Amino acid sequence: MDFVTALPKSENGNDSALVVIDKFSKETIIIPTTKNITARSTAKILWSALLSHNWGIPKIIITDRDPKFLAMVWQEMWKLAGTKLLYTTAYHPQTDGQSERMVQWLESALRVAINALHSPMKWEQTIPAIQFEFNNTRSSTTKRSPNELTKGFTPNNVTLAMSGNTPTLLDLPITRLEAHDAIAMAAISMKHYYDRHHKPTFFAVGDKVYLRLYRGYTINSPVERKVSQQFAGPFTVTERVGRSAYRLNVPEHWRIHPVISVDQLERADYDPFDRNKDDPTGAAITDRKPEKII
Repeated sequence: MDFVTALPKSENGNDSALVVIDKFSKETIIIPTTKNITARSTAKILWSALLSHNWGIPKIIITDRDPKFLAMVWQEMWKLAGTKLLYTTAYHPQTDGQSERMVQWLESALRVAINALHSPMKWEQTIPAIQFEFNNTRSSTTKRSPNELTKGFTPNNVTLAMSGNTPTLLDLPITRLEAHDAIAMAAISMKHYYDRHHKPTFFAVGDKVYLRLYRGYTINSPVERKVSQQFAGPFTVTERVGRSAYRLNVPEHWRIHPVISVDQLERADYDPFDRNKDDPTGAAITDRKPEKII
């Protein structure tokens, strides 16, 4: 269980999300909240979510050492419920690395989906689609989707039976396909990140980084964007947000939320453009195409 913070302030005033993952099935619950939520309120929304999703009371809860999870009221409540509390070490969550990667994958997907919205304030409305698609996605560990393990089957998505105009009529901020794409893009980005790094990569305030762009990011570009990968930057890291995201000095006229998952960043000493270091071209965007087809 972990918080995804530094999200745009929603129409309901929320700027964070509590992510809860069942360790066995990988089923996920996403709960909108605020960064200033108290330990008591966190316990209340978690308790409500566990019961409404028919999870019941857990035997073990694994979290980081966020002050909310160390508060006496939090510990006493779960002690009375018979739940054991386990804590990971800050920024080194080896205690439960697999679940940590799941949280980071979902955080990355959520941030990709937010940057695809015309109105980032509507991000809460993307949660049902993101959560459904995530729970319908097969795990490389279990070889089954969370829904298959918990329900015994893969539920049909109502949007598959909808006409092309129905999502518009319902004023849905994100379609099933867009939610699926956000999760798929996050998975690709995570794989790239873990293939390149044997241990977590951290940036310091002031470091220069490149931003890897996928479909959904809306920027002013001199080339027509395809599904292929693009890079932009370098940008300056201005703040570290949680364990796996950073705030960048992205231009305000770019419709991109400036808090970016670490798996979408490349350190500036690695130039994805392979440019001459003596050529001060500044920020760049590319959409590479083959010189010839054999």
